[in-house]
Amino acid sequence: MCDLVGQKTTEHRERATGVCVCVCVCVCVCVHRYTDELQDAIEPYVYERVAASQGSISAEHGLGQQKAACIHYSKPALAVELMRQIKHAFDPKGILNPYKVLPPG
Repeated sequence: MCDLVGQKTTEHRERATGVCVCVCVCVCVCVHRYTDELQDAIEPYVYERVAASQGSISAEHGLGQQKAACIHYSKPALAVELMRQIKHAFDPKGILNPYKVLPPG
């Protein structure tokens, strides 16, 4: 990942580190200026590595709004559809935490 960060930033020396605690990996990217372009380059790399290890993506409290669209890296479409159906059974009006668990259907 350090090479990927180096390719996307040139302003000064950057580094990327990862910490593994139990089965949770937290990635920290230290750069002079964090941009959407850098994030768009790093996230798929991280998600693909996690998926290759049969891991899953989450945020601090589930997928949240920012990571909902990334669920396909770790869950098959059928599983996502079943989750959507279960949520709909308990919340047919979609008023409980809209878009914070699953991407819009």
